[in-house]
Amino acid sequence: MKLAFSAVLALLVLCCSGIAQADPAMPTLPLRYRAVVETSTRHLNMTITYREQYDHVAQLARIDSYNGDRFPMATVFIYGNNEASTLIAGSTCLKNTISGNASPAGNPFGFTYFSSNNTVVLPLLSTMLRFGPQYNTTYTGQSWVRNIPADQWTTWHSTNLTSVVYNVFFTTDTWAYASQANPVLIRFQKDGWEVVNGVNSSFSFEQDFIQFSSYAQDLDFVLEGCSSNYRTSHPEWAGVIVGIAFGCLLGLMLARWSLHFTLLDKKPAAKPAKV
Repeated sequence: MKLAFSAVLALLVLCCSGIAQADPAMPTLPLRYRAVVETSTRHLNMTITYREQYDHVAQLARIDSYNGDRFPMATVFIYGNNEASTLIAGSTCLKNTISGNASPAGNPFGFTYFSSNNTVVLPLLSTMLRFGPQYNTTYTGQSWVRNIPADQWTTWHSTNLTSVVYNVFFTTDTWAYASQANPVLIRFQKDGWEVVNGVNSSFSFEQDFIQFSSYAQDLDFVLEGCSSNYRTSHPEWAGVIVGIAFGCLLGLMLARWSLHFTLLDKKPAAKPAKV
């Protein structure tokens, strides 16, 4: 009797262990979100922080940042109209197209995306993060992010001229996140190398998503005093301000996304070490 009981107990332990170690379900990225984003790029020796808002359904995006401690800047991107409006220090308003090469505001994600009919579009977050079954994203275990237990998901891409590893981190189902139900996107990493003009260069950057929320009522795409017919009263220095303000921000964002549509879905022979 004791032997039979021990055998059943051992079987239950094995069964429960197998359930506990099963991979979590792949998270679904939201169609709308708001977050404070801190991006650090190692090969540029730079960290920038900004407030990012994204609405794929309405095709709207917004970035709020500061030029050091001097003045606030806000840019709203209306993809349906191919329009970017930038409000500086609450008074200077500049208008441009998202697709225009001379756009002072650039693009919120550092890359202009076009649809099949050659119109600008705000893509899915999964496209920008290279995340999902269509990219062969794989669960690679748990790690700690800002003292938060996180599930890590990895995607590998490589060609003859580049190799990139994308890591996306979400809160585990055991963690309480006050402003959002689990799983919550909390970090994105992109590391790799590329050959440019015959030279092999490495790159590495990391984004922390703080105060992440996918509740639509939290989003705001209205710039007071920056209507379509508004023009700055100081055009001679407005361009200089924008160039200084956005040069650093856009340079980093262009590095962030410039490889997204040049990489093939091919996994390298060896996986890099986990973070």
